[in-house]
This record gives sequence, structure tokens and C-alpha cells, in this order.
Amino acid sequence: KRVLVGDSGQIDGVRLTGETAARDWLKELMEAGTPAADLRKWMLAPAATPPSGGNQRGKIICNCLNVSERDIKAAIEAGQDLEQLQDSLKCGTSCGSCVPEIKRMISISRATT
Repeated sequence: KRVLVGDSGQIDGVRLTGETAARDWLKELMEAGTPAADLRKWMLAPAATPPSGGNQRGKIICNCLNVSERDIKAAIEAGQDLEQLQDSLKCGTSCGSCVPEIKRMISISRATT
């Protein structure tokens, strides 16, 4: 694993090979422009969850519009169906490749309630 920290002190890039458990939260930190100084010891750790205090959005389901698994799950738990999710979060309204995953999440939620 290699982490590129730019002159601004923010994570500018990450290269993962082999173990990729930290992929999702490292990507979130990079996209958010999070300063890397306080996270140096965690950036190379094989951790699937971010260090405490980190962003807990979960994996990104809709890459086109940067909609996270956590956001979608919260909306589903609030009773939203696919059409309502598309209206409120806009997920699945661009390329549509995430729609099957969103439908799967809705089905799982309904099956467990």
C-alpha cells in the first residue's frame, strides 16, 4: 500500500496492492480533502474501518453521484422505495448501474422487517 500526501498535507492518492481492506475509507478521506498528518499511522494499516472519529459513510453505491451505502440504508429504513430514493438522493438516476444493488438493498431490508 502506498499513500501520496501532497504539499497541502492532504491525501492526493492511494495505491493498493494485495490487501485492500482500507480502500473505502481511504477513498473517502482523499475525496474529502482530509489532512493526513493525524492519520499517518492508520493510512498503512490493514483496517477495514476508519480510525475513530473518521467518516463512517460506508462504501459508495452510486459512484456517479457519490451516494453511500449508509445514506441509502437510512432512507430505506425510513420507508423509501426505489423511486423515492432516486428523488431524494438521486442515486440510480445517472448511468443506472447501481440500480440492481439498490434494489437488492431494498429487498434485504423488506425481508428482515
